[in-house]
Amino acid sequence: MAKNQRIRQFRTKRPTFEEKYWAKVHKVDGDGCWLWIGATSTTGYGHMRMNRKTVSAHRISYGLAYGEIPSGLSVLHHCDTPLCVRPDHLWLGTLADNMADMASKDRGRRGIRNRANKLREDDVRYIRAAHSTRQVTAVALAAEFDVSPGAIDAIIHRRNWAWLDEAQEEK
Repeated sequence: MAKNQRIRQFRTKRPTFEEKYWAKVHKVDGDGCWLWIGATSTTGYGHMRMNRKTVSAHRISYGLAYGEIPSGLSVLHHCDTPLCVRPDHLWLGTLADNMADMASKDRGRRGIRNRANKLREDDVRYIRAAHSTRQVTAVALAAEFDVSPGAIDAIIHRRNWAWLDEAQEEK
């Protein structure tokens, strides 16, 4: 037997993209989430290379189950589990749909409920008052609160914490 024939004898069929994909999914019985066990991003979503691009695992799942995703639409989770790739837990929506879903489920934490914030509501009120009376510069306020001057500028110009003014008006 020639060398090439022996090599061909031991070759197995290469797995398809779908086989590779589903091998990285932990499926459960019942209605539970199917969790992605492959690579993940820093935001907690699964991802995989597809056609030389990195694509979110839940987008791939939706595409495999339901077909092409129309341009401009996002794949959203009913279950709010970033690693879930179960097709019936996914739905198409716009960015506005995603924001509305997030707000309805109280996932958009504002103010002190957001653990990443260094500032509290009283700090923001102080920053705005101090800057509006020209007592303190944005750079000095940034140093005082250990945040960037850009963060102070966004507070002063109400690009951040704008809802705080609305909450005061409602009282």
